[in-house]
Amino acid sequence: MKILRPIRAVVATSAIALTILLPATAAQALESSTFAEENDESNAVVSEELGTGSEAGGCTGAAIAPHWVLTARHCVDTYPNPAGSVRLGQGSNQRTVAIDRWEVAPAGDFALLHTVEDMGLSSYPTLASKTPDSGEGTMYGWSEDGSGGQTRLPTARGKIEGFSEISLYEGAPSIQVTAQDGAKTQAGDSGAPLFVNGELVGVLSASLDTEGDDTRSSNAAYAQVAEQREWIMGVVDGSNKGSGGARSDDAVSGSDGLSPLWIGGGAVALVAAGAGTYFVMRRRPDAQESEGGDRGEQ
Repeated sequence: MKILRPIRAVVATSAIALTILLPATAAQALESSTFAEENDESNAVVSEELGTGSEAGGCTGAAIAPHWVLTARHCVDTYPNPAGSVRLGQGSNQRTVAIDRWEVAPAGDFALLHTVEDMGLSSYPTLASKTPDSGEGTMYGWSEDGSGGQTRLPTARGKIEGFSEISLYEGAPSIQVTAQDGAKTQAGDSGAPLFVNGELVGVLSASLDTEGDDTRSSNAAYAQVAEQREWIMGVVDGSNKGSGGARSDDAVSGSDGLSPLWIGGGAVALVAAGAGTYFVMRRRPDAQESEGGDRGEQ
C-alpha cells in the first residue's frame, strides 16, 4: 500500500489497548441495531466528509450553533488546509453544507468546523458545564455502509464508568463509556457526541481494549466538553480567536516513547514500546490501493 505521510499525536496512555478513531472508510461507524428517531438531539448529529480527493476521510460531529460543528481535533489534524462538508438529517431530508474553516482547542481533542451556510436547525445542544462520573448517556455515530447506511443514524445506550487515563492533546482525563446491547464504536465515529440528560458532555476520541486490526470496541473514551466549554462558546460568539484552521506541527507532536504514525492507503498503526497502544486510521475507498500492495513499516 502507498505510504502517504507520517503523523505524530499527543497522547498519554497506560498499558491498555487504544484505537484512535481517525477518518474512516465506508462501513466503519457505530455498530448498533438501534436507530435514532428524529428529534432535537439526533438532528444535531452530522456526518463529516473532511479533506478532498484521495485524502478525504469521514468523522462524526454535532452541530452546536448555526455555523459551527463540534468534533474531534484528531479528525482535522491530518489535513494541512480546511476542506470538506457536513451532512445533516436522515432519510429523504438530508442535505450537505460546505466547510470553509476550522479551529482547534488549546488543549484536549476538540475542533470546531465552520460552515458556509446556516445549518438551520430549530435548536442546538446545550454544552455541559460539569462532567458526570456515572450514569447513562446516549451514543451516536454516522455510518456509510454500516448498520444505518447513509440514511439512518445508529445510536446506543452508553454506561459511564468513570474516567480513563487516556488524554489526547494534553487534555483532561477522558470519560470512559461502555456501549450497551452489543453496540460497538469503530473508525469513523471520531468526534461523535455523548449526550446525558439532553446535554452534550463528550466528544468521542478513541476506542479502548481493541484487538489486533479490529477497531471495533464496546469501550470508548470521550473528551470532556466541560473542559473546553468556555473556549468553544468563545469561538462561536466571536470573542475567542481560534487556530486559523491550519494544522500545527508544534501542537501535534510525539510524546516521549511514542513512534511515528505511518499512514497506509487503507490503515495505519502505531505501537508505543511497552505501552500496548494501538492507533488505526482508515480512509475513503478512493484513497486506498489494492489490498495486496506493500505495507509501509516503521
